Amino acid sequence: MKIGGSFLAQLPVMAAVLLLAACSLHDRSGTIGSLEQESVDIDPQDVRLEADEQRAAELYRSFLEAGPRSELRPEALRRLAGLQLELAGTSAETAASAEEAAAAVELYESLLEAYPGRAGNDRVLYHLAQAYDQAGEPDKALSTLDRLVREWPESPFWVEAQFRRGERLFVVQDFAAAEIAYRAVLEKGAGSVFEDRALYKLGWTEFKRGRYEAGLEAFFRLLDRRLITPDGQARRLEAIERADREMIEDALRAVSLSFSYQGGAQALAAYFDRRGGRPYEALIYNRVGEFYLEQERFSDAAGIFEAYVARHPRDRQAPRMQLRVVEAYRKGRFPSLMLRARQEFAQRFALDGPYWQGRERAEDAEMVSALRKTVRELARYFHASAQQSRKADDYAQAIRWYHRYLQWFPKEADAAEINFLLAEAQFENGNYLEAAEDYERTAYEYPRHRHSAEAGYAALLAYEKAEESLEGGLQRAWRERAVDSALSFAGTFPDHPQALGALTRAAQSLFDMGDLRRAIEVARQVTGKPAAPSALQRTAWTITAHAAFDLGDYELAESAYGEAIDRLEPGTATERAMRERLAAAIYKQGEQARGVGALEEAVAHFLRVGQRAPGTSIVAVAEYDAAAGLIQLGRWTRAAEVLERFRKAFPAHRLQHEVTRKLAAVYLEAGQKARAAAEFARIAGFEKETGAARQAAWQAAELYREAGEVRSAILAYKHYVKRFPQPLEAAVEARWQLVQLYLGEGDRKRARHWLREIVRADATAGRARSDRIRYLAARSALELAGMELAGYKSIRLVEPLKRNLKRKKKRLEAVIAAYTRLADYGVAEVTTAATHQIAEVYRDFGQALMESERPRNLSGDALEQYEIMLEEQAYPFEEKAIEIFEANVRRIPEGTYDKWVRASLKRLAELLPVRYGKEERVETFVAGIR
Repeated sequence: MKIGGSFLAQLPVMAAVLLLAACSLHDRSGTIGSLEQESVDIDPQDVRLEADEQRAAELYRSFLEAGPRSELRPEALRRLAGLQLELAGTSAETAASAEEAAAAVELYESLLEAYPGRAGNDRVLYHLAQAYDQAGEPDKALSTLDRLVREWPESPFWVEAQFRRGERLFVVQDFAAAEIAYRAVLEKGAGSVFEDRALYKLGWTEFKRGRYEAGLEAFFRLLDRRLITPDGQARRLEAIERADREMIEDALRAVSLSFSYQGGAQALAAYFDRRGGRPYEALIYNRVGEFYLEQERFSDAAGIFEAYVARHPRDRQAPRMQLRVVEAYRKGRFPSLMLRARQEFAQRFALDGPYWQGRERAEDAEMVSALRKTVRELARYFHASAQQSRKADDYAQAIRWYHRYLQWFPKEADAAEINFLLAEAQFENGNYLEAAEDYERTAYEYPRHRHSAEAGYAALLAYEKAEESLEGGLQRAWRERAVDSALSFAGTFPDHPQALGALTRAAQSLFDMGDLRRAIEVARQVTGKPAAPSALQRTAWTITAHAAFDLGDYELAESAYGEAIDRLEPGTATERAMRERLAAAIYKQGEQARGVGALEEAVAHFLRVGQRAPGTSIVAVAEYDAAAGLIQLGRWTRAAEVLERFRKAFPAHRLQHEVTRKLAAVYLEAGQKARAAAEFARIAGFEKETGAARQAAWQAAELYREAGEVRSAILAYKHYVKRFPQPLEAAVEARWQLVQLYLGEGDRKRARHWLREIVRADATAGRARSDRIRYLAARSALELAGMELAGYKSIRLVEPLKRNLKRKKKRLEAVIAAYTRLADYGVAEVTTAATHQIAEVYRDFGQALMESERPRNLSGDALEQYEIMLEEQAYPFEEKAIEIFEANVRRIPEGTYDKWVRASLKRLAELLPVRYGKEERVETFVAGIR
């Protein structure tokens, strides 16, 4: 078949028609990229020509020229415009691109003008707006989009057109109109590719208008879509594609700005309270905080991070937020606030706190490590501060954090060191009880470390300090613990320079607490080491000695005191005191022997005190007790020797008086009454108790009297009367003894003196008068009357008779008066004696008259008359005598029948023999009157 020229001329037109047909078969909706620096995407319905776009355009132009009224003309115009627009987008030169875009604009406008009611013009308007934009005419692009959304509300390009409108309005800062456009996109374009960007730009639009709450609503809708996984978890930013991630980052910045403008932390909290929390809430708080950090608003940043922690204390991000608080204050150089934040971190996220409930440490090892570091640094910080300030509060904080560290991280390699530092802080703060416990824990509850021995010894120092502030049972309990600690120290670190010293102090403490046997055991660990320092050995021996002494093991005590003395400088106060204890130990052995009845052994020990520990204060007592033992053994001579030696050796000793008493007893037992009397006289001299002194004085006088030491006895009785006038009865008795002694010596004058003293004492006795006093007074008066009687009898009726008779008669009256007064005493034997003597005096006077010398000048009757006269004178006296004798005899019915009554009876038998002469008659008489 031959092809003609006309056919060849129509080939471009036919190709264009075929292209159009192909395009119509595959037409589908397309999209346009961002007007802001985005490449143009040709609608997928537009066929991408395999051939050169320029060639395709030429074909379309040829078609249009060939068939101006073809039904395909509108589509050809649109396709040609599309190719022009594509060429504009691919042109490397700006001018060429603008020309291509202008050509596209002309084609689109001619299409709209030629076919104003044509279906599909929404697409034409869509691309026209794009062409205007590429041609550098954004306002015309905007007006074209306005027309599209106005005239084609159901167009598939409507949503994108609204979005493009919003973008342009945003650029020209017509934010109110832009907001409407973006909201239109969101209203009709839910699920479209423009939804996220519309939300993003709506947020910014509201932000630009100062409507932060509305802007936040848009941003959070966007963030909810992109940052929440289908299962409701927060999506990590790193998991979002880069382009979208940049949009999210920018949205987050806008959110940060919004919240900062609304008040920061309070605005955040208020928003989430109203709108509900978000899984990615931590990200929001972080970004707001970071914004503040960029602005160097460090306190505000810290406040944001703190707010999150307060709001979500158990969230996994909470501890990290708190660390950001710390970092914010660090960057801002707020040390006190940073310190507080670190404390809050350690408190809020304590391993025993709510945060870790239901969590394993391994789940958040990073925070466990951060907590450990923080707690350690807090403890060291407060400890260092306390060492500078010496404030109790600082120490309390240091102690608290050390405790927390050990509580939470007990197995860490540095736990022992931390425990040691805790103990140091306790000690420095005066918490000695706690310090002791912590030092012990450091020393003995960890594997051996560099502070082990140091801590063990420090515990002992802490215990010593603690004891100073304790009393009673609590002090004892801690002292017991201190002892155990010392023993542990010495046992664990035997080569430590302080080990033996610790043992010595432990022994001392045991002794002080009364645990004497353990004290001896511990002290023996020191005394048993010859290489131990002399001072420690001396102390250990001293403790052993004291403990043994208190346990009653006086033999061990004596030995130990000897060892201690050997290590003391002679003549020192300490050495003298130790010798006193040595003497006491020996003395106590004597007491023990005496207690079981081993008197010989006891005496030997007592005497050994002075031999081994001469000059000690107990020697005197020991000598005294030795004498007492000898007395008990009945070894009077040896006892007297020891007592006399005591008297000479210890003249001012308080036992001198007791020695005197014992000497008195010894001499008394030995029958040496004179020596005994001398001792009793000494007793009377020093005895302060009147009764005892009086008794001793009396016994001295009695012993002198019994020993025949008359002069000493007289002196003793006189001393007694002078010193002890009361009780009167004893004093009168002493006077009576003086009377007897003087009478025995023939000294009637001095005897008469004491007789009168007795009578006078009785007369003035008053209520003190006793029967004995009355009796002795009566006896004394009787003796005095007897002396008067002797004086009466000494006068003989001889020449000159008249004068002698007068004298004798006077004496007679005196004697009768003396004897008569005796009846007043009411003493029967004295009364009968006085009665009898009165009768005798009367009888004697009558007889004396009869026996008187006769006048020499009388003789014969005169003499006879004189004799008769004498008889007449003498007879009444005899009658009076008989009457008185009979009066005496009449006392027999009263129960009185003593020697004087019998003497009166005898005299009556002589005077009245008929009546009283025979013995049987007298007995009958006596029986009758009874």
